[in-house]
Amino acid sequence: MPQHDHFPPEFLNGQRSRRLLWLAGVACIVFAAGLPSSGVSAGGFLKDDLDREPWEEGETKLPPPPDASRLIEFFGGQISPNHFFIDPETIDIGADGVVRYAQVVRTSGGATNVTFEGQRCETSEVRLYAIGAADGTWKPVRDSRWRPVNIGSTKNRHEMVLARDVFCPDQSIVRDKAEAIRNLKGSFKAKDSMP
Repeated sequence: MPQHDHFPPEFLNGQRSRRLLWLAGVACIVFAAGLPSSGVSAGGFLKDDLDREPWEEGETKLPPPPDASRLIEFFGGQISPNHFFIDPETIDIGADGVVRYAQVVRTSGGATNVTFEGQRCETSEVRLYAIGAADGTWKPVRDSRWRPVNIGSTKNRHEMVLARDVFCPDQSIVRDKAEAIRNLKGSFKAKDSMP
């Protein structure tokens, strides 16, 4: 047997070393079998991701202020003492994959907060576009940006309800406004399945 300066002789001759080499080979085969046979580029990205145009958000138009007579209450989480509402007339299913809506939150202390927001189902993100002023106008948010929906958090649990049960069931955008409204009305039934 030839001499190898970097391997001690007992490593090359022992039964234990053959088992280790065999296990290492099996591990490589199992790992390779788990990779997709096609669609992965050298950089690790799926070819579909490389072929896809970069996402671009569509134009966002502020809706009229919510109408209190049309508000639909939705389940905002078991812990929150607040009441959460959406004006169904403000729901917009964008071609860019974003659902935009006007939301009203009535706190247990009697305050009312009005916001215009969007949910991007593909990435589970939410964005605050504007805040409703007392005079019925919208005040655009200066540093409006996309942020992750707080999945599993008790803070802003209503965002998760809107994402999971109303606008993005199975992380897919609803087909139309009618489906969003049905889901919105059924959100109190969906609360029984909350983690």
